[in-house]
Amino acid sequence: MLKVAETKTAHFVDYNDLNKFITEEMGFDGYQVVAEEEVGNDSEIEFQVENKPLSSHDMRDIDKMLRLKDTMSYSTGTILDYLCTVGKLDAGTYIVRVSW
Repeated sequence: MLKVAETKTAHFVDYNDLNKFITEEMGFDGYQVVAEEEVGNDSEIEFQVENKPLSSHDMRDIDKMLRLKDTMSYSTGTILDYLCTVGKLDAGTYIVRVSW
């Protein structure tokens, strides 16, 4: 029998739905997780979203993104953590499915 190292629950999300959610909640002009995270077609990317205070560095990044209404590369995890801390998203494992 195969030894299972871990079993966990995850939220599976389509990348288009994540794009719409982040765009609406952050006020961005068309968020694109594929471009921001450099995700390929027919793949998945996982985020561990936590409801904990962001570091001062991450908060500066969030403040900048909100002020400019623009994103920073590889910032999806930070954005999701922020949205969790302000009550817009539950903590947990999110697996974003990408296929176009």
